[in-house]
Amino acid sequence: LKEAKAIKVRGKVQYDNYSNELGMIVNDINQATLACRIDNAPEKRVELHLHTKMSSLDGAADTRDIIRQAAEWGHPAIAVTDHGVVHAFPDAYAAAKAAGIKLIYGVEGYLVNDGDERGRSYHIVILAADKTGLRHLYELVSLSHLHHFYRHPRIPRSEIEKRREGLIVGSACEAGELFQAILEGQPRQRLLEIARFYDYLEIQPLGNNRFLVDDGTVKDDEGLRDINRTIVSLAEELG
Repeated sequence: LKEAKAIKVRGKVQYDNYSNELGMIVNDINQATLACRIDNAPEKRVELHLHTKMSSLDGAADTRDIIRQAAEWGHPAIAVTDHGVVHAFPDAYAAAKAAGIKLIYGVEGYLVNDGDERGRSYHIVILAADKTGLRHLYELVSLSHLHHFYRHPRIPRSEIEKRREGLIVGSACEAGELFQAILEGQPRQRLLEIARFYDYLEIQPLGNNRFLVDDGTVKDDEGLRDINRTIVSLAEELG
């Protein structure tokens, strides 16, 4: 097995009462070849929302492996945005330097409105554009853990506004306040008010949000596309 680059295993998966988890009764093991995934896009993308194994319960990939892969695909830069923490930054810095790719330091934080710190929180992506922004990013992460921790390291909106210099703020995923407001059917004027806070609005692949179809929140994939179209139209209106 150590000599094989990949193996193909066939068997029956069933619950194992000894290990108390799913296990496989193996019938066959053979050497296999791994299909090498490539990026043929003429204009390479830059990932601005990415979780490493430092994102608790939301990431399993090694920081160095992710950055090495992005560089192999020809991506010019990549952001690291773990949930509420910046633990991946040292490994990310070393990996990006070795791979010759630009690293964008970031975090996916938990935004709360002032005065509502034990209430609802929303995901928000915060990226450092320069050294001033990186300092502000560290300050926000520290404040969120030391003074505003409730289930998650929360960041009050006012603290972001005080440190906006050098930061690029994104609306994040379906757990962001803009996406949630669209799901709630908020009027367009309210959606514009929310969107103005952000420097860019995020759209994710349909597969990321398909659970909203599975749980009945959204009717179908076309419903997900309609939400994306709304986000695009808001961005276009606000420039």
